[in-house]
Amino acid sequence: MSQATGLLLILATIVFSLMAISRPMWAFALWMLMWSLEQLLQTFLPFLLSNGLYFNAYVAIIVAIAAMKSMARTDSNFSAYFNGTTICVLLLYLLGLLGVVWTPQREYAMNQVIWLGPYIITAVFFAPHLIRNISDITELRWMLMIGGVIIAGAMLFNPNLSFYGDRASVNFGSGDRGNPLELAQLGATITVVAALSRDSGTRGMLFTLRIFAVILGLGIALKSGTRGQVIAAFLVTAAFYPISRSRQGIAQGFITMIGLGILAITMVLAIRIFVTGENLGRWSLFSLTSGSVGRLHLVQDYFFAYLGNPAAWPLGFGTMAFSSEVPQAGVMFVENLFAEALFEQGLFGFALMMFVLCNTTRYVVFMIRNPLDEQQRNNAIVVGGLLVMSFLIAAKSYNLWTGFSFYYLCIVATKLGVVARRDFALNPEEYGEFDEYEEYESYDDHELPEDPGHGQELPDGEYPHPA
Repeated sequence: MSQATGLLLILATIVFSLMAISRPMWAFALWMLMWSLEQLLQTFLPFLLSNGLYFNAYVAIIVAIAAMKSMARTDSNFSAYFNGTTICVLLLYLLGLLGVVWTPQREYAMNQVIWLGPYIITAVFFAPHLIRNISDITELRWMLMIGGVIIAGAMLFNPNLSFYGDRASVNFGSGDRGNPLELAQLGATITVVAALSRDSGTRGMLFTLRIFAVILGLGIALKSGTRGQVIAAFLVTAAFYPISRSRQGIAQGFITMIGLGILAITMVLAIRIFVTGENLGRWSLFSLTSGSVGRLHLVQDYFFAYLGNPAAWPLGFGTMAFSSEVPQAGVMFVENLFAEALFEQGLFGFALMMFVLCNTTRYVVFMIRNPLDEQQRNNAIVVGGLLVMSFLIAAKSYNLWTGFSFYYLCIVATKLGVVARRDFALNPEEYGEFDEYEEYESYDDHELPEDPGHGQELPDGEYPHPA
């Protein structure tokens, strides 16, 4: 790519990030796209190759400032952040910190904590405050698609993107290469967001943007050879696309089928373009099954080690203990966030994890079934799709310290659900027109102000169902 193009991208990043200070959804999108954007900028700024932490710190500062400005607003819904999901996530990280004391891999565990701690603080304590309510997701969707299309397109046409074996990654020279997992994460994210988004029909620029997002998103993910993200994006799109469209009337059902056909054709086109002889073997049935079986064996070996040591049942083996308990595996961690919660944080940690999953799910389901309008319903479906995709990816690659993206999505979804449930309790008449959704449980048993007023926010701590 030319120096002029690189300079334009760098200036655009600076302008966008500075504007994000006053636009919370821009800051949230910048946070979600940070890793892939960093790789793109590194192709033009060699300084960032050995000093990438400076860029990450810059983004974290932008997010923190934007979050504090958002918290200062009267409509920030700050108290909704303090919900059962947030508390359990914080307890999981506290248990992970305590696990450093009894882990056989104390030095490695401490390195993980020190290296990833600042990212976790930004993700868990600041990023969730950027989003106030489910309506904010509309702007976030478009920021993710616009930013994602630019980054994915720039990567695909970047001469530094080349195959290393059967996986494409950015070649920085001198043996340094970018992480293909982050390119796949970018592609899967914008694919799911674009496929599930629904706004004012299928005309014009918005529809074109969604088509480009699906093609370029799948393209960069397929070229990266990262199977988990691609499969997760396919599964989530297939499962959520039908419910992301209105279910009323035969005509709407026919339109939904046409849209599903267009989406399928777009996906097939992306596969035909981006799965070539260089990475075809990566997508063979043998390669797919052998990769899955290998990860299942890691979980199985860790399970038998855990089962054979009753002393570890309550609180686990400790942080990052896998390589000591299963030395024959030859890797440092089990690559499964949920299995790790049981084996390294014990039954207590696994119970916390199950609460996070169940609590987040019930709030997402509530938002889908009880929207104020069709746009809120679509936003809730997009949030649910991103959560399920993150869940599937976490089951094959994350650990407690690298899995903060899954946890902050759970916190955000629950916060949005708390706000939506409160608004539903205060103004049920505004939701009555959507009688195709099942009415939620009565709130007669919860004490609300006698006359809160239309849309007035409850005092801190008085949310119905605070979990």
